[in-house]
Amino acid sequence: YVYNDLDPVGRKILDMKLGRNGRSPSSNEDIAIKLNMSPADVSNKAARIAKSILDGVNTNEKQIYGQ
Repeated sequence: YVYNDLDPVGRKILDMKLGRNGRSPSSNEDIAIKLNMSPADVSNKAARIAKSILDGVNTNEKQIYGQ
């Protein structure tokens, strides 16, 4: 569900980081060049995406295990 909640740039970053759509995973530097962003901005956005994914996993575990 996180993917659908991302803005278009976030989706592109996630796709490129994971190597989706038949591509190899890309570095922050390569993504930054392709999206005309700084590598730091790519890194920050990727970290927020990862946190959203982990928060979702943790929420699901709490629901499953009643914690």
